[in-house]
Amino acid sequence: MAGTRLKLDPADGGFPESIRRRRLTLIGYGRGAIVRAFERVENGDPIPVVERLLVRPDVEYVHVRDADAGCYDFRIEAGSHAM
Repeated sequence: MAGTRLKLDPADGGFPESIRRRRLTLIGYGRGAIVRAFERVENGDPIPVVERLLVRPDVEYVHVRDADAGCYDFRIEAGSHAM
């Protein structure tokens, strides 16, 4: 799934349900791959956090990672949630 652009609404085939249920780390990156924000999600609802990160002017994309294993799941780019 690396580099996959996703819709955030699950009804539209968006953020995978199997990943939503995990404890997640969301990392917002800006120009030059500089970390601008870091948030953990443990309640199964990462959408508000992703949206909050993507509206920041200094965040160009968000990496979604498994908080327990540290594994990279996918990237969401600013603007991709409106697809």
